Amino acid sequence: GLAPGGKAASFNGANHYVQVYQNLPEYDFTIEMWVKTISPNVGIFSAAEASAGVGGHDRNLFLEDGQLCARVLGSAKWNSGFTINDGEWHHIAFVVQSGIGQRIFVDGNLSPNSNSYDHSDFNWQYYFHIGFSPDAINRYLPGSIDNVRIWNEARSQADIRSNMGRAVPSSSTGLIYACLFEGDFNSVVGGGSNAFNGL
Repeated sequence: GLAPGGKAASFNGANHYVQVYQNLPEYDFTIEMWVKTISPNVGIFSAAEASAGVGGHDRNLFLEDGQLCARVLGSAKWNSGFTINDGEWHHIAFVVQSGIGQRIFVDGNLSPNSNSYDHSDFNWQYYFHIGFSPDAINRYLPGSIDNVRIWNEARSQADIRSNMGRAVPSSSTGLIYACLFEGDFNSVVGGGSNAFNGL
């Protein structure tokens, strides 16, 4: 039951991504997953109003010069300071919390950098994309992603550390999307309509 384990989603960096038709919260949320890549400037995750590359986008996670960056509508892009394009698996968690702001955890460790903007102004989102972010130089990820989870709560560092190695979290309270990528791309929580480009 450890993660990442078993199977994972593999992306070619050219046109592969997972598109999920599901609304995400603008306040108090956590986006987490395992990622592996060697490329320095690639997309990982984004929310959008339409299909990939069309219309507005938000809640972007991407690499810039190998370092994990984030951006939500209403605030500027910011850099976590964590370099993760070393070809190893890394667990990433993006937490946005009212009154606190934005935080990033990599492998359970809190970034020394943060952003005080504590929500997203992008309230017309319908989809989110795994393996794709318009904020990256190369929008598509060449690499692998496993065990994507999205919560409608700001998870604590203790929550993240105690559950990031579990295929299934110890508690699912607040969990609104989860996909293990164990041989298919069907979500185990949420995800009313999934589409897979090239996968």
